[in-house]
Amino acid sequence: MSCDREQLLQAYHDGELDVPARASVETHVAQCDSCRRSLTELRSISGLMSNFSFPLLPAGAVMRFHAAWDDAQSYRDRAVLRIASWLTALAAAILVGGLISLNWPVNGHSAPGRVGQWETAAVLPPVDVSAESGATTELVRVAQWQADDLAVGEKR
Repeated sequence: MSCDREQLLQAYHDGELDVPARASVETHVAQCDSCRRSLTELRSISGLMSNFSFPLLPAGAVMRFHAAWDDAQSYRDRAVLRIASWLTALAAAILVGGLISLNWPVNGHSAPGRVGQWETAAVLPPVDVSAESGATTELVRVAQWQADDLAVGEKR
């Protein structure tokens, strides 16, 4: 088919279109030889299929088919879960390896410049601020933290 309305033509044949879309397709089919041939083919195939008598399967065959389908689904589900568990384990190993390599000590010492600011603030002794300066201990700690942060940035 050389026309780009094949899906629309199939929906028209199946009676799935509303009235305006149906009228549009009918107008197009009247003008397009390719779509007219395709619609004729669809109608002839439908006619052949409607006149064909399919043999009936015994009830046992249908039950065996459904059981085989369920077994195949169950096997596929187990295979997907098995693959997912292996991929999860691999992802966890990569994550742990990456985290270890980021913080692994070099020659028994931590790598320079890798100490977080919270670690520095956690080990600093409390700052003594005299009451006459007017600054609070919290403000001094924040100022010290900012100074340390800027100093680390300059070293990098």
